[in-house]
Amino acid sequence: AIRLVHLGFQAFVIGETITPPVRKGDLVVVVSASGETMPSVMTADIAKGLGAEVIAIVGRRSSKLAKLADIIIPLSVECDDAERAKLAPLGTLFEASAWLLLDGIVAQLMAVKGESEEKMKKRHATLQ
Repeated sequence: AIRLVHLGFQAFVIGETITPPVRKGDLVVVVSASGETMPSVMTADIAKGLGAEVIAIVGRRSSKLAKLADIIIPLSVECDDAERAKLAPLGTLFEASAWLLLDGIVAQLMAVKGESEEKMKKRHATLQ
């Protein structure tokens, strides 16, 4: 979300105390490997009920989250190799893949908006 702010968009993280109410016309992005966890499904369901559009970045197209989403970005990173799974336990492969995907989207948005890192740095927090 912070990279979107650096690009000049108004973006918030659900659950933060400064996050305003979700409204019609808002875009809510939900990331979930299984697409079945209660918080992710409930977030999408409530957002839809409030008139927001939902993008799901999800590991399973047939999941509850995917069925609720307006736009589905499937990100399947199943690992059958037991040795490789030891190096990237639980959801690490999905999380790393989602991070790379989202960073790539930021790079594309930078190109579309004609933004540079220098311009983005000017929107970076000065107090942390």
